[in-house]
Amino acid sequence: MQTGTYKEAVTGIKMAIIHGHHPDIKLDQTQIDIIQTKLLSEVDANPLGKTPPQFLYSKFAQGVFWITCAKQPTRDWLMRTISGLGELWEGAELIVVDSKDLPKRPRVLVRIPDISDINTVLTHLRKQNPELNTSDWSIMSRKVTEKEQTLAFSVDSDSHKVLARSNFKAFWGLGRVIFQTLKEVKEVKTHQENESSTSKSSPQEGGLGCPLRCHEELRCCPHTGTLDLQRGN
Repeated sequence: MQTGTYKEAVTGIKMAIIHGHHPDIKLDQTQIDIIQTKLLSEVDANPLGKTPPQFLYSKFAQGVFWITCAKQPTRDWLMRTISGLGELWEGAELIVVDSKDLPKRPRVLVRIPDISDINTVLTHLRKQNPELNTSDWSIMSRKVTEKEQTLAFSVDSDSHKVLARSNFKAFWGLGRVIFQTLKEVKEVKTHQENESSTSKSSPQEGGLGCPLRCHEELRCCPHTGTLDLQRGN
């Protein structure tokens, strides 16, 4: 794979070749090799006298084939070429996006009060919450205990907006389950670790169902699970 200088990489037009369901499905090295071979063949097939595609930099990292185009015509050529490659392997759905438009799907965590398989959980959520497009969710991790399970999902942006409007609560059975964003969970965990290492006082339990263990000077926002660091009067 050809590379260039850092200056070239940042002065050109930086593009990303990714799977259509990125970041849930990421390209691997074998697939990148196939793409690169096809692109080089297309470069060689460009007729003499016609504006040639020109690139400054290319790199594979974290499931993305980064490629920097020298000028706008090369960007246009790359877009046309990738869309015309067809299915290079089974399930291949390649797209090209500007680096600033690289998709980042929201990720959420939820505790389900039974141990049904993932497909059953998703179907159940969709039946009681029709606005949640669970068919477009991807499982990131699963932890099962005797009577419940904790699931981390990558979700579509529309479902994330629906959850946000409902204070990240969804109907489940005869009650509701509470979702948390993974960013929020990480912030809470970091706070707990910092409090544990800097204070010897015993933490007080939050209210019923509260996932946080807060000290007296902290106030909890029950709907979002975020912490208000202003001291109470």
